Amino acid sequence: MEVASGASGTTATITDWEITDALNVSLSNKLYDVVRQAVGDQYYRKQFVITTVTGTQGYDLPGDFLNAISVDVWLQAPTTPMTTNLKINARRYMEYERNYYQNILLGWSEGCTVLYTLSAQQIIFQPTPITSSWIGLNYVPTSPQLGGGQSPTTPGTPNNYTDTWDDINGWAEIAILDTAAKCALKLKQFDVMQGCMTMAAAMKADIQGLINLRHAGEPERAQFPFVQGWGDGWRE
Repeated sequence: MEVASGASGTTATITDWEITDALNVSLSNKLYDVVRQAVGDQYYRKQFVITTVTGTQGYDLPGDFLNAISVDVWLQAPTTPMTTNLKINARRYMEYERNYYQNILLGWSEGCTVLYTLSAQQIIFQPTPITSSWIGLNYVPTSPQLGGGQSPTTPGTPNNYTDTWDDINGWAEIAILDTAAKCALKLKQFDVMQGCMTMAAAMKADIQGLINLRHAGEPERAQFPFVQGWGDGWRE
């Protein structure tokens, strides 16, 4: 669309794709990040299943991976849905633990804690798997993107106008205000930009003050690991 900027007497153009791109960025870092940082039990959550291969330590993370939450290990083939009495926790290892269990040759079991770490775009396990096992990587996915990318045949427009955002109580308005501020900056409408930024900041403060009430009747508490059976911490 073409918009005349009265403040400068010039004409600037803001395309549909520019608006869509700005909105995606604003939804990601002005709303999505605020929600995922404020909710301790992860508001956004997915699971990615990995089948290990004998002798292979590293496995590619899913393409929409953002943050790891936890890692489940099935010692027998999981059922559908993913439930079995032989599902146990893996534990992230620190750098100084990088050689723990490396010489264990009996494979993963209830008596051998599976360790993992993230390296670049992979998740690394130790001890090295010697049989096929099934891993459930619980993670926070990246923010959804609207528009399906810029159209290659019609530059300046998104591929589609049908994508939707799963809003929370109208909070997506913070992203709209942030996007409007970016458009106003391009048009040199600095008073409009400042007004939108002020409103967005106020709304962000409101969201941060409200969202931790998701468990209003049960506040966050300390975690109390326990050991069931023998070994070095299975089923913690």
